[in-house]
Amino acid sequence: MSNLAELYRGLGSIDVPMLTRPPHVHPYMANSDDMSTEERHTALAYKPSLLYLEPNDPGSAASDSETTSSTNPPPVTGRVLRFSGSELESLKAHATDPNSGSWVTTFEALCALFHQCIYQARLHYQKQTQCTLSPPDFLTPVNILSTSRGIPDLPPTYFPNNLLCAYSAFSHDVLAEGPLWQIAKQLYDMTRSGFPTADEVKQTIQWIAAHPDKHQIRPGFRYGNGSLMISSWAKFDMYAGTEFEAGEKPALVVPPFTPISLLDGLGYVLPTEMHGQKTGGDKGALDVYIALSEPLWEILERDEQLGRFSSEWSNTARS
Repeated sequence: MSNLAELYRGLGSIDVPMLTRPPHVHPYMANSDDMSTEERHTALAYKPSLLYLEPNDPGSAASDSETTSSTNPPPVTGRVLRFSGSELESLKAHATDPNSGSWVTTFEALCALFHQCIYQARLHYQKQTQCTLSPPDFLTPVNILSTSRGIPDLPPTYFPNNLLCAYSAFSHDVLAEGPLWQIAKQLYDMTRSGFPTADEVKQTIQWIAAHPDKHQIRPGFRYGNGSLMISSWAKFDMYAGTEFEAGEKPALVVPPFTPISLLDGLGYVLPTEMHGQKTGGDKGALDVYIALSEPLWEILERDEQLGRFSSEWSNTARS
């Protein structure tokens, strides 16, 4: 967006506007055909922990398509909800194990809150409709554009996706009745002890690049009407450089809700317009952008736990 805004602002001053920091658009390891036979053999011998191969089965694919087309799920709608800095501090304290000296991040506390509240709403909806819920897996992308994740040679302006997805299988009992800190701890462990090391990340990427049929590659995460996917964009300064007119900053920067992003259980944690500013406003606030099946919103509007940690949610529910 900042690249687009810079080009727009340059239209009034020069014939062909140029970017001061153009994006690096060449995908990492795109030339996998250049791998030697020995390199390819070594790469394919690796067994990644986050991915597996699914044999091509045209009959199975047709069956899945028929099952999907025979159902008529409710529409999915999206909302943007703001949490203040003080509310997030309260949430973090509540999501921390009271019996140990451990800690969780704001992102993990938020994900724990939404995973539990949404799953409980799904259970309530299940009783009304007798629908079958998929496993309540949780997925989050992890940025690998860093030395700690194994790809230190990519430039900061790298444009394609540079992530691997960590995921965890949650039990019904933990989400339905467990304390919030137990969910947050499992999320904490997922991205630290459960995520591949730097060497394993690079081997995973080499395995993907070497495989002749990318359509067979599948994640272990099981997406469905019981799962949740949330990505953290909270540390990206999404408002910097996005002024199309001089001094006219946007009121809100979020990914738009479109047909490809309106997936039941897909969300993002986003910075607010105060990100990076030293004074004024609530610098600790975050926006949560999330899409859910429409009947779930009606149930969540009465959720006491969400209302406890978000005054905006309480106001929305009352209205």
